[in-house]
Amino acid sequence: MADKEAKKLNMTDTTSFIAEDQISLPDEVQSRLGKELRDVYGKLLAEPLPDRFSELLKKLATDESK
Repeated sequence: MADKEAKKLNMTDTTSFIAEDQISLPDEVQSRLGKELRDVYGKLLAEPLPDRFSELLKKLATDESK
């Protein structure tokens, strides 16, 4: 069945292009994906920025101002 669905969406043909508006997920699936992504990335954004990243960002800002 998965192969049948893949053919339906042209996913087995690597030369085919599927426009974004041709694929739609049910509203409940989109809602669930959105919630899960917000949960995962929300936790990630709440974590402190590692010192090394802060140092790199400062260096980039200094280099760009030159």
